[in-house]
Amino acid sequence: MNVSADTPEQVVEAVRAGWPVVTTVASTDTRRRWREGGVEYVTCPNQSMGERGVACNACFLCQKRDRPFVVAFRHHGPGAKRADRRLEELTPLPMAGD
Repeated sequence: MNVSADTPEQVVEAVRAGWPVVTTVASTDTRRRWREGGVEYVTCPNQSMGERGVACNACFLCQKRDRPFVVAFRHHGPGAKRADRRLEELTPLPMAGD
């Protein structure tokens, strides 16, 4: 079981409580691994590795309970741009290269 966090504050709170955490990032976010607010993030390998991506059914990274990082999923699919706008309304995060 994961805690799904929408904001950096929610991420930090859930990590401090000892929960495995997942979050979403903008569809245009190209980061693969980064640290922010004392928390390490790793983008889902299925999304971050392009053609070399790992299939979900061979990875299960997001299902590992004792991982020392938050798994980030890029918005994707037909609603990605709408989700990107909503994410920016919640918290304007710095994008890759900022």
